Amino acid sequence: MNTTPVNTTGIVSSAPVHPSRSARILAWATPPVLVVVVLLHRTDPIEAMELAGDTTTWIWIHVALLGALVLLAHTVRHLLVGVPGRAAALARTLLPVALVTYAAFDSLVGLGTGVLVERAERLGPDAATLVEHWWSVPMPISAISAVAQVTWVVVLAATAVARSSAAAPRGLVPVLVALAATFPLLHVRPIGLVPAGLLAAALWLSERRRSEDGSVRC
Repeated sequence: MNTTPVNTTGIVSSAPVHPSRSARILAWATPPVLVVVVLLHRTDPIEAMELAGDTTTWIWIHVALLGALVLLAHTVRHLLVGVPGRAAALARTLLPVALVTYAAFDSLVGLGTGVLVERAERLGPDAATLVEHWWSVPMPISAISAVAQVTWVVVLAATAVARSSAAAPRGLVPVLVALAATFPLLHVRPIGLVPAGLLAAALWLSERRRSEDGSVRC
């Protein structure tokens, strides 16, 4: 984690905060990983039934989605390096909630359905009935999904607000706002490529400012 430098007198320094090279590399890895997941992902989990004999692919797509969520959380923190204010603090605080709830939703819907389909392949025509039964079992899937989606939207919107008060480069704030608005479509192909592209654009704009100024201004 990057911290604001403090001099030997204990007074907070105005020196800029520089993100590490590894942090930048991980942030730039996020958009392509999201693109791959979006292109491979099925919109409706019931379509997993079409993967007869290849449910391993379905399961690994959702495992990759979990990794992509971790990368996304890292990228949001990367965009907030050195950015002060309540909006930035709100985004950082809600990130763990967004990450955990979306991961829970992905596990219940994606991984759970994949495992069921894999087991159901031996049942022939009864396989679809088994998957439908999984969806009929009382579970807070809708509530978890709603919390996850809303929390991510709030995190991204708060990031946009935080950067608007931190001498953001031209175009960054509108891109972040658009990313927040389109985030719920991230897991839907092919339109999920839009938020993935917006994330790449936000990174490029932010990095361009760093190359010009040497840092994110505090």
